[in-house]
Amino acid sequence: MVQNNKTANKNSKSTYNSSNRGSAKNSKSSYNSGNRNSARNSKSSYNSGNRNSAKNSKSSYNSGNRGSSDNKSHKARNIFALLVIVALCFSSYYAYNNLLPKYVLHKLENPKLPDWIDVQIIPMDGVSRDGSKLDGFNDVVVHYVGNPGTTAQQNHDFYCNPESEVSSHFIVGLEGEIIQCIPLDEQSAASNWRNHDTISIEVCHPDETGIFNKKTYLSLVKLVAWLTDYGYLTNQHIIRHYDVTEKECPIYYVRHEDAWLQFKKDVKEYR
Repeated sequence: MVQNNKTANKNSKSTYNSSNRGSAKNSKSSYNSGNRNSARNSKSSYNSGNRNSAKNSKSSYNSGNRGSSDNKSHKARNIFALLVIVALCFSSYYAYNNLLPKYVLHKLENPKLPDWIDVQIIPMDGVSRDGSKLDGFNDVVVHYVGNPGTTAQQNHDFYCNPESEVSSHFIVGLEGEIIQCIPLDEQSAASNWRNHDTISIEVCHPDETGIFNKKTYLSLVKLVAWLTDYGYLTNQHIIRHYDVTEKECPIYYVRHEDAWLQFKKDVKEYR
């Protein structure tokens, strides 16, 4: 009886211990497995997160670099465009102030005159015509002859007189005729200290007022428009003898500023 109890207790203890060892083993195995899986998943998640973070960071960095590079490229293009504009402006300024005047003087040496100009160049006498060359063509100067009722031909012939000390490039007559007296590349003797860079026009008038009649006026408008176009001049380069010396010449268009401004307007419209 006692032997049987011992045997039973032994078997029971053996079963219990075996069961406990199995349970502990299974529990430990499950725990270790879970820990390993958890650690693996955690590590995998961490590594993946790091990779994504690094990738995003690198992408953001590269994107920023590209944006910075684009900005620099855009700035460089703007600077280049500005330099081109400055160079063009400088070239235009240089051409206008240096090349164009020389070109105009060259044109004046062998001008293509319209057929409505009657060319009657006066002889070289050293006074009315001394052959001095223009050093520029900067203005057209309008005068009046100061001898009411005289014709363009009469004034031309006076220039040829040995007693004459004056001349002009052109004379516009009472019938609208236009006579050229001095070559366009030479100086006339009409506009005082501006003889060296101007072309002068004397205009006939019927009476003491100095007003130009209609035929004379229209021919003067046509002549001045042609000259300014030929010399690449604007309306501001149409002046009176008065604007050089303050002499009342052409007298009517000095005393009546509105008439002078209207004349310049008519020239502009004719052009």
